Amino acid sequence: MLHLEHLYKRLPDDAPIVLCDQDGVLVDFDGALQSQIEARYPDWRPIEPTPDPPPFYTNDLYPDKHTALIWEIANERGFIRNLPLMQPIEDIVGGWSDIMRAGFRIQVCTSPLITPFCAEEKRASLDEHFAPWFGSWVAETAIIIRDKTSVEGAVLLDDKPTIDDSSAAWNHVLFDRACNRHIADKPRVRGWTDPNKVKTIAQAAGVELPRHLR
Repeated sequence: MLHLEHLYKRLPDDAPIVLCDQDGVLVDFDGALQSQIEARYPDWRPIEPTPDPPPFYTNDLYPDKHTALIWEIANERGFIRNLPLMQPIEDIVGGWSDIMRAGFRIQVCTSPLITPFCAEEKRASLDEHFAPWFGSWVAETAIIIRDKTSVEGAVLLDDKPTIDDSSAAWNHVLFDRACNRHIADKPRVRGWTDPNKVKTIAQAAGVELPRHLR
């Protein structure tokens, strides 16, 4: 499958960078956590009425007394390592390929949990899913950091509804999820098969696309 590494290697060193979040954009952190909660604690009931919009953090769907146990699940060894993909790998690979063919360099930029093995598991997950398509650079170049505003890039593609990007070099582009659909004043990519994703990213980055991609 390693037939797309050339897309990365041919990019110039000064190609604009699309920083790509991992949880909620590439892998389904919240879906996996919800499944674990339901399997382990079938008697738990979410708060009512259901918040509208849905909360960004899964624990906010439940009474506060459950918060510590919910985060214990997320912090278990193997949880991050085995997260399922948000979309079929072919859709994600196609989306990344479109972005790189338009002249952008992609770099994963993700926040770690508190466990000492979280970063290791995040890289292992990236290596499993993306190395067969693009090569080892996806995991090797991933930035795992709490403060994403300190990272250089043109765009941050992230599902978090609000990020204080006033001090960041990049512009925030929302990766569409139910928890952020109430935000109307930011550019949005509606999944990896969104036909307008490259134009949306280019506009947010202030980059003029080649004529054939406009």
